[in-house]
Amino acid sequence: MGTIAARDCLRILELTEQVAVAALLAVVQAIELRGTVETLSPTLQQTVKQLRQHSQFLDHDRVLEHELRQCVQLVRDRWWQYMINNRYRELVNVFFALEQQHFVILSLGRAIHSR
Repeated sequence: MGTIAARDCLRILELTEQVAVAALLAVVQAIELRGTVETLSPTLQQTVKQLRQHSQFLDHDRVLEHELRQCVQLVRDRWWQYMINNRYRELVNVFFALEQQHFVILSLGRAIHSR
């Protein structure tokens, strides 16, 4: 049962990464639609620019699977962590903390569902 639980845990983590990246893409899209990028802190503006290097503004329907997978890999590689100065690592830590919270929520949901 331990190996099955480990595989289930890995799958949950993978899905959590996908949800976190999809949320990041949606937030950046919303910020740009509102036209409020310039009101963000310099660090967040840089994050938007870095994300847009891998996923362009969505102005028409298109398949996003490739962009989603690419950004998930960037999260796994902690790419943003290497792209920003040490004093802004806190932003990356917040992002990973959110990812962990998603994991806890999914785990609780699964535990409740299995009852």
